[in-house]
Amino acid sequence: MLYRELVGKHVFSDSIILSDGKEEMTYGELDAKVRELADQIMEMGVKAGMRIVIRNDNTIRTVVELLACIYLHVCFIPLPEAATEEQLNYLAEDSRASMLIDHERFGNKLRELWKPDKSLKEEDELIYILYTSGSTGRPKGVMASCKQVLFCLNAINERLHNGPDDRILCVLPLSFDYGLYQLFLALQSGARLVLLHQPMMQQIPAWLKKGHITAFPAMPTMLNMMLKTGLLQRVELPELRYICSTGDDFPVELIRRIHNLFPHIFVFPMYGLTECKRVSIMPEGRWDKVWEGSCGTPLTGTEVYLERITENGIGELVVRGPNVMEGYWNAQETGNVFFEDGDGRRNLRTGDYFRIDKEGFLYFCGRKKRILKVSGYRIGCAELEEYLIERLKGIVDELRIIGIPSEMEGDRIIVCVNSQQDAGYLQIKLRQAALSLPQYQRPHAFYCIKDAFPLNVNGKIDDERLRGILEENELYNI
Repeated sequence: MLYRELVGKHVFSDSIILSDGKEEMTYGELDAKVRELADQIMEMGVKAGMRIVIRNDNTIRTVVELLACIYLHVCFIPLPEAATEEQLNYLAEDSRASMLIDHERFGNKLRELWKPDKSLKEEDELIYILYTSGSTGRPKGVMASCKQVLFCLNAINERLHNGPDDRILCVLPLSFDYGLYQLFLALQSGARLVLLHQPMMQQIPAWLKKGHITAFPAMPTMLNMMLKTGLLQRVELPELRYICSTGDDFPVELIRRIHNLFPHIFVFPMYGLTECKRVSIMPEGRWDKVWEGSCGTPLTGTEVYLERITENGIGELVVRGPNVMEGYWNAQETGNVFFEDGDGRRNLRTGDYFRIDKEGFLYFCGRKKRILKVSGYRIGCAELEEYLIERLKGIVDELRIIGIPSEMEGDRIIVCVNSQQDAGYLQIKLRQAALSLPQYQRPHAFYCIKDAFPLNVNGKIDDERLRGILEENELYNI
């Protein structure tokens, strides 16, 4: 069902659908590559309903691997090429995957081939399990079925108006949910997808121009840095139609700077999370709501509402509709986040605070949990603290993660410790503990406090006072 929607019904088109700077492919050429790889995978004993871990990068080869899984009705688990062996081992074990595909160990069996479940209807088959960016190597896997992926594709393409005349530049990793969906959105709509593998920041404007790019999905931190360094100001982009954001809040001031530079394009503020792909997208042309700081209206066919609303109209956002994913794989706490209402409809508590105006536009107001956003990745402070405390037993009495705003990363991870140890010794131990973490999860610096952490009136650690201490003192790099 999904493969036909993405590739099968387009195979007779002569249009170039995919390029990565080295090669180009039409739908027909892509289909032939996918079927060839699918035959190889089946020869290894893989059957529909099994699961495969794919360590990937932004190349056509990775696209073929992902599509071969969809073609075979095999669930894939995407993993960044920079992932550590610890992460790989955890994902393989937790997902009970039967095979690993990467560029060094193609077809490496991870275990005896798991017996597939053949009882599911095609629309309920899992397309992927996408593990959220946990900070301890113990993230949760979000399950997406065929029907949810198809709904999200239709709803997002409807709002962005992607079509055969568009060229989408994807610099977001295919292991990142919105990077993966750029592939899906392009294939479904007939837009050409231009993949860049680990581009340097200064290369992106040139690709926007020479690739005749019309659509540019990017993280706000990336756009901010390109403006700060003057990269975007040096290039004219008459064919660019829109920029959309993902991975973090999109500050109004940043949108204003982009609009002043490229008044002919529309900037789409959005809100979403892996557990339901996309919640809201700004309707094109509603600059009035953009300037008010809204992240748009819910996707067509979905609903949102607020729980525990305060007197100023702010509450936790709950999403209801076909965009809500199946839940967490192999996790006990699914019911605290995913739940069914009295009518049997799927709901998701987002953990984020919002207000909603009379027209139904959403406004982000803060996060319920202690979550940092680092280069587009959600980092759980409590999980990272648990990871570091385990490795610093007997060395620190208390440890707290504090996020410091940064133009480049979004949040910069700072570790506060209460310890009597020498700063140099702590620096060595923290660096050793961070080595097992991916680059984006590694703390940037630390500060040592000899006394107990300050507490607020409720007897909890006062993060604001800690942040003030950090801002007033010199930090030690990790």
